[in-house]
Parts: sequence; structure tokens; C-alpha cells
Amino acid sequence: MIIDLDRLQAAVKERLSEKRFLHTVGVKEMAILLGRACLPDDLSELGAAALLHDITKECDAEAQLYMLRELGQEATAEDMKSPAILHSYTAPYVILRDFSELATPQILSAVKKHTAGDAEMSVFDKIIFISDFIERGRSYPACIETRNFLLSSLDEGKREDNVRSLTLACIMAIDFTIENLKSKEKSIHPTTLMARNALASEI
Repeated sequence: MIIDLDRLQAAVKERLSEKRFLHTVGVKEMAILLGRACLPDDLSELGAAALLHDITKECDAEAQLYMLRELGQEATAEDMKSPAILHSYTAPYVILRDFSELATPQILSAVKKHTAGDAEMSVFDKIIFISDFIERGRSYPACIETRNFLLSSLDEGKREDNVRSLTLACIMAIDFTIENLKSKEKSIHPTTLMARNALASEI
């Protein structure tokens, strides 16, 4: 699938704050970099998923809940304890409505799973998930450590080893996230715990 990423990026820029847009571009660049090592046939779709992953991040709670209802879904009690997860559920609504040509199963899945992960994650899903955590604009020590680990582990021509390193990096990101949430006495979404267990079973 060939996608005009420059045109999509311009469209996304109109919908996001400058800070959110710069993060989004960073995720796109990281996703394409990791895609070359792990999923070279899907670079355009990876770029598109990255550009669209936070398309509803800056919408307020009322708008998020409206979009969920339009999708025929309801936020659970656990979702409301972790409201940052809602934008990953509602982004598919905007993709289906405004970017329907990009509403492929891969893109919709990766966007939906990019915040909390999932018990079933494809290589495509993992790339978007970890790119969000380690894009080069992220300066938190945990992000830097995970980014350094993954980028130093990639080896051209060894896709199976690269995918294993990708999975390990996703586990690292989840472990750091869980530790951070615990330190702030915040709720850990059960999907995140299921994702961590599923990823660990792959190693």
C-alpha cells in the first residue's frame, strides 16, 4: 500500500498542537526506522499509523465518550481510572470518518493498541507501541534506556533477532510504565498487565 505520508502529515498538523505534532512526527520517524529492520514491506502503513495514533489525544473527555458511543462502545470503569487510554480507542473513529482510505485492519489495530498494548500484538502493533515510547523527542531516562537498548540491538538482515529485540523493548516499556504508575499510586489498566504477560510468553 502506497500512502502519501507528506500529505497525511500536513493534514494531521492542522489538528494537533505544535508539541503533539512534533511528537507525532517523531513517532513516524521511529516507526519507519524500526520497520526497515522488522517489517520492511509495510513502511507506508507504519508511517500512516504513527501519524494518526494521537489524532484524538487532545480531545476532551466528553468528545472521547461521544466518539466511543458512535463506535458502539462504552468506556469501562477501568478505562475511566486510566483516562489517557481513551484516545487510543477513539482514534479509529476519526480514521474511519476522515481518513477512510487508511482504515486498514493493521492501522486500526496498531492505533487502538498503542497506549496499553494488548494480549495479542502483531509486529506492526509492537512497532507503533514502542515508537510512541522511544521516539527521539522523549527525554525521560526510561525512554532513553529503552531506545538505546533497541537501536543498539538491531542488526541488518537478521529480522527474527530484531523482532525479538522489539518484543523485549516493549516489555521494558511496560515495566517502566507500571513502575511509574505505582510510584504515583495510579491505576494500572488490566490490558497493560495482559500485554506484559503475553509478550513475556513470546521470549
